Amino acid sequence: MKNFILMSFLITSVSFTACSTSKAKTDSEAVKREASSAIADDREKMAGIHDRMATCLRGSGSIESCHEDMMKDCKEIMGKDGCKMGMKKKHHGEHKKK
Repeated sequence: MKNFILMSFLITSVSFTACSTSKAKTDSEAVKREASSAIADDREKMAGIHDRMATCLRGSGSIESCHEDMMKDCKEIMGKDGCKMGMKKKHHGEHKKK
């Protein structure tokens, strides 16, 4: 009888562990898919912002004007904290005509 109870407990424990591991794996995969989708959306938004920057630079706008427009677009689309990468002005002096 002891062996039967012990074996039943062991089988139940293994089954529970397998189910919870499977659910955790499924939840983890759903989170990864959702994050991947959000990243793809952000990348598409940033591509649009860069396309507008390129159009501005091909036109008659100054680098500073194009940069300001890009920052404005970026803040509107990505939020104020979503536009920090590559937006430092330390290198822009190199573009000025001598």
